[in-house]
Amino acid sequence: MRDMLAADPEKLRLWSQEMGMNLSDPLILSRLMLKTALVMNPESVILFSSKQTPRIRTNASVSDDASLEVPARRLYELVHAETVSSS
Repeated sequence: MRDMLAADPEKLRLWSQEMGMNLSDPLILSRLMLKTALVMNPESVILFSSKQTPRIRTNASVSDDASLEVPARRLYELVHAETVSSS
């Protein structure tokens, strides 16, 4: 997703504006993608991998971050619309 957004600066700008977040920031984008997976698949196991303790703590905190729920749902809608329109 990072590559797709980096390749389309206008989409990056629009999506960032819609989320109220800077999606060009890899940490923000990864947190939002993780939250999207958790919100849209609440009964699933979501795996991530890291050897860096700070990153593990950051990712673990995403599940409790309610402020990401609405942007996560919107990201899902935008990605879904993107994949449907390109089919």
